[in-house]
Amino acid sequence: MIITDIFITIGPLLPHFSGTIPRTLIEPAAVGVGVGLVASIFLFPQSTSHQALYSVEKFLQRLRNPLELNFVEEGSSAELKKLLKLKGHIITEYKSLVPLIGFLPLDISFGTWGAEDIINLQTPLRQVLSSVLGLLELHISRFKSQIRISSAMGMSGQQKEKLEENEKGFRQVGHHQVSQFLGLLNDLRNPESKTILQGTVELLRQSSAEILPACIKALDTAIMAIKNANNHRWFRSSKDGPVVVQDCLSALEILTTAREAFARETTNRLVDSNVLPFDANGNLSMADASSRNYLQATMGGIIYQEQLLEVSRDIEALLRKVIAISEDRKKVRLWFPISIEHGLSWLLRKDEEAPIEGPVEETGLETQNWSDIAQEKLRISRGYSPRPRNKFAVIITNTYNWFTSYEGLYSLKLVVVTVALAIPAVIPHSAGFYYREKGLWGLIMGQTALLVYMSEYTYAVIMRLVGTVVGGVLGLAAWYIGSGRGPGNPYGLAAILGVFLAIFMWLRLFLPQALLQATIMGGATLLLVVGYSFDDTHIPQYGNPGIGYHVFWHRLVLVIIGVCASIIVQIFPRPPSAVRHVQNSLSTAIRRLSDHYALTLSTWGNPETDMRFICRQLALELYESLSLLDGPIALLGWEFSSSPWDSTMMRQVKTLCDDINLALASLTIKSVDLPETLQERLAEQVGLLDHQVISEIMAVLSVCEQALKTNDAPPELLPTPLLKRIIEYRRRENLSELHLNREMLKDENYRKYCVALGAYVRFVGALDDLVLVIKEALGESHIVSRDFLAKV
Repeated sequence: MIITDIFITIGPLLPHFSGTIPRTLIEPAAVGVGVGLVASIFLFPQSTSHQALYSVEKFLQRLRNPLELNFVEEGSSAELKKLLKLKGHIITEYKSLVPLIGFLPLDISFGTWGAEDIINLQTPLRQVLSSVLGLLELHISRFKSQIRISSAMGMSGQQKEKLEENEKGFRQVGHHQVSQFLGLLNDLRNPESKTILQGTVELLRQSSAEILPACIKALDTAIMAIKNANNHRWFRSSKDGPVVVQDCLSALEILTTAREAFARETTNRLVDSNVLPFDANGNLSMADASSRNYLQATMGGIIYQEQLLEVSRDIEALLRKVIAISEDRKKVRLWFPISIEHGLSWLLRKDEEAPIEGPVEETGLETQNWSDIAQEKLRISRGYSPRPRNKFAVIITNTYNWFTSYEGLYSLKLVVVTVALAIPAVIPHSAGFYYREKGLWGLIMGQTALLVYMSEYTYAVIMRLVGTVVGGVLGLAAWYIGSGRGPGNPYGLAAILGVFLAIFMWLRLFLPQALLQATIMGGATLLLVVGYSFDDTHIPQYGNPGIGYHVFWHRLVLVIIGVCASIIVQIFPRPPSAVRHVQNSLSTAIRRLSDHYALTLSTWGNPETDMRFICRQLALELYESLSLLDGPIALLGWEFSSSPWDSTMMRQVKTLCDDINLALASLTIKSVDLPETLQERLAEQVGLLDHQVISEIMAVLSVCEQALKTNDAPPELLPTPLLKRIIEYRRRENLSELHLNREMLKDENYRKYCVALGAYVRFVGALDDLVLVIKEALGESHIVSRDFLAKV
């Protein structure tokens, strides 16, 4: 773009075409690329394989943290925030690893492990990520449920006082749903429930005392094996390989033994305890509320047990993979690219994306690699294909939609600001002034300041101005310290610039990514002030801005001119709202969750479908896509908007979408391994395949999707809380008896059944929370009289 700017500002003033105009920029850029290439090869060279292995080490270090968590009976908001922050750190580490793996096929490296070995680690790493996130989600959901119950009861008390004091019948948003939820709590809870829960938590703390350290030791051993391979890239002793393999085998044996003991002893302690009312035949009787609470706590313990067992199995699979690679790779060698075509598939194929992190678009949440089996079982996205339209009409419509979209408007605005700021360069009366005052920098600033969304633009403009001022002040200090009142001493300038460049290098490496623009602008302004000042005193030529303060003043004015021009085109004809973008993206995410839910139902009980891999892949893809919204959501506070949504509410919606996504994936993955009898039992107990229950869940998902897209308040009366609908379904179908016995509770398949059941409950519970969050932001519509609700 900058090269084009040179042609359109200087080219029209020349009597004939000259293709060498931009040499003054191309040659220094080529020199910089060449110096960077030589430095990358000869100064502490690091291949992509080395960086990928280092990222794998950091990622596995993050996965240790959920295994180090202690059981806490009472969860506070501060502890919940810590867990959510830990969850975000794990996803961030995994996201930083994905681009490196994408470029590994192009890598040339020297070491014991090659690019293909690291790529083969991707599947077991994803499995460990999925299971550890599931374990962390159990802790998070337990804290959330405690906080949710406390807030709901507090909200009910406040609401009751307001209703008594206000004759007009003032109601808080979501009152009907919260009152229904409180009624459900009153039916399920009793004074003994807290004591029972504490006893189960203490039992799990004792029984997991061996398997958790074994899992951590296995992870540490895998980390040490990867670090050993990464640190001995040039030379490796013949004794290193066998020692590493032996340590891994020892950790693997400890983990296997601990897992078997944990599975056996925890089941016995949970089921053989005297608190569950078994009769002489081993059948369970649910005669009173206390028995139901004991069973609820026992099933919670079984769910935790199975999730921890899954973590140990996935860590074992990862460790076995590391052992296999370590046994096969004993010597240091030169590794050549695996496949240039595979590595550049994102460039050669339209359906492939480059393995780099970029801004998520609304349509980006819709694109996913549905398998052929999934496509067969369900017409994903929009159901069955509508009647095809006329091709000419499609072209016209798509062209119009592109020009009116935020991306199309951004392109048009970029053209407008370019033409507007380049016109003075080609008018004879102003061309000299434009060249003399370095108007090209104002044009470049106007172009680069433009961004698609208003919140990002506001933040970027502030960062650019702050960076320019700070860099200019430091540039003045560098010039006057190094030159005094003289024309510029090269030795003094070199000495002081070494200090300032070290400062900026530290800022570039260790400041948060959000301050990158300010750092780059500050460094560029520093070099421009010193460079132009030195040129003015040593290479006199037309257009030199002077020395010291005069250079800084010209630079600041050009930045402000470019920013002012970009502000005009950014705001008119309408400012592009980042809030609207995040709303549409989250609405699209909910539509994808509806597709996932429909896919789960469509493939239920089909043994021929490998839904385990499909759902794990789809869940991680959606999770990664949603994580890209963290940046735009954090910047919403920089946007002037009349929208009822703010960054806090958007973050809550995004978090609930994550919860629904993980719960659906866990439901599908665990149900695949269930015997047919237990699959039928799960569907029967919660109405999983009941048309009325399905229609209610689909209706809630659709209302949430449309509310986010249109900002229309959802109706007051919805089929929520969905948790209560499950209870009503069981009463309607006369399913009060559970038909459980001691042997069934000890069965391994029943543990998976409990995990699937808990995932379904978390799924509908997160949907209930999502409705409340949307109502809190948008309010309620179609209010029904209180008298009618009292009758119901």
